[in-house]
Order: sequence, then structure tokens, then C-alpha cells
Amino acid sequence: MEQPAGRRPEAGSLKHVNYDLTKNYLDLVVTYTSVIMSLSRIEDRKALIRMYNCAHEMIQGSSDPSYARLAQMVLEYDTPLKKLTEEFGPHTKAMTSALLSLHFLFARRNQSAEQWRSDQLLSLISNAATMLSPASSDVVSLDFRGLGAVGRGPELGFLLCHGCLSSNPQCLELWKLGLQGSLYISLIRDDALQIHKVTEEFFSSLKGYGKRVADVKECKEHAVAHSGQLHRNRRAFLRNAVRELEALLSDQPGLLGPKALSVFMALSLCRDEVNWLVRHAEHVTKTPDADRQQRVAHTPAQAYTSVAKAPMQLRESPDVGRVMNLIMFHSKMLDSLEELVVETSDLSAFCFYVRPFEKLFALTMEEPAMLRFTIAFPLVCSHFAHCTHPMCPEEYPHLKSCSLGLCNNFLEEIAKQAANCIMDTCAEQRKLSEQQGPEQEGPEAAPQEGGAGAGQARGREPEEGPDRGDQLQPGYAGDCAAL
Repeated sequence: MEQPAGRRPEAGSLKHVNYDLTKNYLDLVVTYTSVIMSLSRIEDRKALIRMYNCAHEMIQGSSDPSYARLAQMVLEYDTPLKKLTEEFGPHTKAMTSALLSLHFLFARRNQSAEQWRSDQLLSLISNAATMLSPASSDVVSLDFRGLGAVGRGPELGFLLCHGCLSSNPQCLELWKLGLQGSLYISLIRDDALQIHKVTEEFFSSLKGYGKRVADVKECKEHAVAHSGQLHRNRRAFLRNAVRELEALLSDQPGLLGPKALSVFMALSLCRDEVNWLVRHAEHVTKTPDADRQQRVAHTPAQAYTSVAKAPMQLRESPDVGRVMNLIMFHSKMLDSLEELVVETSDLSAFCFYVRPFEKLFALTMEEPAMLRFTIAFPLVCSHFAHCTHPMCPEEYPHLKSCSLGLCNNFLEEIAKQAANCIMDTCAEQRKLSEQQGPEQEGPEAAPQEGGAGAGQARGREPEEGPDRGDQLQPGYAGDCAAL
């Protein structure tokens, strides 16, 4: 099977092949850390918890049973990084192994557009002999997923388990790669963390970390100088690559099946770049049943073969892991295609970056060549429903009103633009009609004096005929209908 163009790690270089389990583990760590750090940034958190408990007593007649534990947790995490590093100290080995096993994904995040171009990333026509071969990869689960929450793994993971930075050169390299790619990372939604500042302040409070503080400053300087241009060039590359994919697949739709992996890779890379752009633009300027059972069983199988005393160690059987991941990808294609599309192309982050979203729409409306893409903006508003969380259903009405409000505004502006285009066309048609009137005809159209034609003309009443405006009306209406 064809390997998608681009660098791929050797099979022996991968420490783990249980990608779904690794991703879920890192998602849990990153989400937990993000929630704790976001909570610590709320100045009135203690007063809010007391108010919640009072409201609970008024409604239920008694205190919330978990109030004491919640209040104790808020006190313990008053300095969140100190407490988090104590908690995650025993997890250093598991954390570093999980992060290093995804080294390829994090390294690709910092590759330049020139590197992508030389690797023929996302190109289906670079090798005509393999155009009909199904796209595959040893790391298929990484290729189509992109970054998501795992993308914050190196910055937050090595911040919690910082001891490995001095003992493991690979960890140090991966940590630096993460710090060089972004100035801000997402905590929750539009709540962003200025990662260099937080890391530098924390390491400055630790003894013997002068070298790490210098590394943070060096990485920050690199990010300030190069990350903007790096991502700008990558967005330009992706625009051309996606345009090429769209043209080829529109002309040859039969390629969509075998090349589905390349399509989802393109979607996830575009989503990551869009999320990076809106985050930095905002904050930098501010500052079937049996068959299905078999498919569902793969994640437990990954977990079972990853424990220390399992009869079969997945790390010792990388081919089994690759087959499992390939089966899981194709199972998603069959069972939950819509979920896969959402996972790779969700742009719900715009729900919390309304100002940049509206600015992008205004710029699109000003560019005539881009007008045909303006319908994408109201369609993106439908993504906002993906922001809801099962633990907080109360947010749905707010997100719904935000989505509908923006969608209506965009549609109204598009309608106004369409009306202006129609009025301009009507004015042009009227001008053409006037230019073709009798007063504009040349002298050769007049009858010759004294000739037979003149006599016949004088002796015959002019025939009633349709008005010239009526003759032009069908074409005029057709032009308006086409608009």
C-alpha cells in the first residue's frame, strides 16, 4: 500500500503503537492540568465556591456533601504548578514514554512549508504509479488526528515532569520544539496560557534550574522571530494543497475512497493552523452488531497488551499494533464518518474568537475573488454546537444564540452584497437598452427620400409591435435569475 508522501519514522523507532490509549492518557493529563490552572486564575474563586454552597443550602436545605473537599482542593492548588508537579512526580516514566512515542507528530508541527513541499505532503500527483493505491501509514492514527489537546503535551507534560529534561536529551529536544512553535497555548476554549512566561517563572523558583530558564528565554526569542512567518508560509502551502486536492477529487471522485487518509490529514492540518492563527491573533494583539463489537474491542485490547505483565506485549509486536490502528481508522470510516469529519475539521473555536471571525468575514467580502466562499462563514457557525460538554448542558442555549446571531448577521451581509450585485446588473442592462433605442440608430436605417421604399412607408400605417423594453425583458430577467 502507498505511504503518504512525507517523512515517516522507522518502525523500530516507535516505543509504543497503542496510539488511541496514549492519546486518551495525554488528553486526560492535559485537560486536568488545564482545568486546575484555569481555576487558579479566577481571583474570586473562594467567594464563588461559598456562594455556590449557600445557594445549595437554600435550594436543597443542606450543604453540598463535596463542599469541604472542593474548598480544600482550592486551597491546595492555590499555587497550581507546585502541587501539580508533586502529584505527577510518580507519573514521570509513563508521561515521558507517552510523549516520546508521539515524537513524530510533535516534530511535524514545527516543520516548515519548504519541508512539507519537498516531502510532497498531501500531493496525490507526485507519483502517478501509486495514484490508485490506497493511502496508508504506520502511524495512521496520528496522521488523520492532528494535534488537538495532545498538541499541548510537550509544553505542559514536561512542565509537570521537569526532572527528565536534565536526564533525557530526547525529552529536552521535544520540549524545546514545543516552546519554539507557539507563544500561547490553549487551556480551555479562549483561555490561553503564555507558556514561556509561566515556565520561566516556575523554573526560576527552583534551585539549579538556571540552564532551563536560559533555554526558555532562547525558545521564546525563536518563537517571536520565526513562528509567525513559519505558520504564514504553512497556511499558504495548505491553501494550494487543498485547492489541488479539491480539483483532483472533483474531477476523479473515485479517488476519494483510497485517498481518504490524505483528505483527513489535510483537514486536520488546516484546522490546527486556523486555531493557531485565531488564538495568537486574539491574544498577541491583546498581549453492524457483532462486527461492531469486534471494532470496539480494539481499545481495551490496546490497554490489555500495554500493561507490564501482559502475556503479549504490544511494544514487542509493532505489526499487530499497526494492523489494529489501521482497522480502527477504517472502522471509523464505516461507522462514524460524521464524527471523523468533526474530529479533523472542527472550527468551533471561533465561537470564542468572534472578533477575528468577523474580521475575516469582512476581508472576504471586500475581495471579489473570494466572494464565492463567503457562505463558509454561516456554515462554520453550525460547528459551535460541538463546544458543548455533557457535564455542562446549561451552556447549550447560550451557544445556540451565539451561533444563530452570527449566522444571521453573515447571511444578512451576504444578501446585501447579492442585492447590490443585482442592482448593478440591472443598471447595466438599462444602459444597454437605452443604447439600442431608435434615437441611437445610424442614418442608414432611415428610408431614402423619393424611393419606392419611401412611398410604401408613407402609404402604410406602422405596425403595432412589442415594445423594445419588452423584447429585452426576458434576457434581463434571465440575468437577474442567474445572479
